[in-house]
Amino acid sequence: PASSYERKLLADAIHRQIIEALQILLLNAEDFCSKEPSIPFISVASKEMVLGLNRFSIISSQIGESLAEIWAEDCIQKAWEFRSSNVLDSLPYFFGHMRRISHPNYVPSHTDLLYAKFRTAGAYELLVRYDSIDYKFIDVGGQRSERRKWIHLFSAIRGIIFVAALSEYDQYMDSDPSQNRLAESISVFNEVCSNTVVKEVPIFLFLNKRDLFAEKIKRVSFNSVECFSDCNETDDIRRVLRYIRYLFIKNNQHQEKFIMTHIICALDTNVIHLVFHEIQKKILWHSLKGGGLVSDFYT
Repeated sequence: PASSYERKLLADAIHRQIIEALQILLLNAEDFCSKEPSIPFISVASKEMVLGLNRFSIISSQIGESLAEIWAEDCIQKAWEFRSSNVLDSLPYFFGHMRRISHPNYVPSHTDLLYAKFRTAGAYELLVRYDSIDYKFIDVGGQRSERRKWIHLFSAIRGIIFVAALSEYDQYMDSDPSQNRLAESISVFNEVCSNTVVKEVPIFLFLNKRDLFAEKIKRVSFNSVECFSDCNETDDIRRVLRYIRYLFIKNNQHQEKFIMTHIICALDTNVIHLVFHEIQKKILWHSLKGGGLVSDFYT
């Protein structure tokens, strides 16, 4: 469990993400309202209050109440409807819990942490006991600068869980604004699959944030994004998801490699439990096969 100091840092990070997202929406709303005078913009005082907050600001109860009122304004909601891709997708969730989040003794819940965005730097180990068996998870950063650190971890692993966010199909990387985030995930996945060190290691592909993807695709069609314009599946979300899965696995150079794909929402703990149970069975089977106790892969 996180220490009180770590929890405080996480709370501060969530406050910062809310503030930065609302500031982006406010600027977009101002531009929108200048073209649509029928929708009034927020007051000058409200604008100055929001833009006056910085990355070190804490959302107090009073500030939280003011931010919630601004969030409810028609111009901000219109900006949210036509938001840019770099706005936090889970902003409605956080404003729905603003009274709790702005409390002086706020401690982020497990769900809060799942909705927030945190970058992993370096490699972090986590020990988990599941069905009386101990597992060691190593969480590694996905940024380009972090990937060179992966290779020394590959030799001793029993499975790889690769997580990609479906909802990022229209978003671009902070480090390279020309590179689509989902396309980058596909490229990295292919690099991992083609690495000879993990040729025999099963890979579990988690296509996450299905809920946000389903909401976003109603207003931003998948093939409207330039790098996915070849996709002809626009009306049926299930077909689009199958197409995305195809993009991930089509260039796998080791056809015998075991790849299990799950389309998930990490917030659905019941589904995650079932998925992990399947992963557990596969890893145990793979270990038995490595010891010569079974002859075929688990299917």
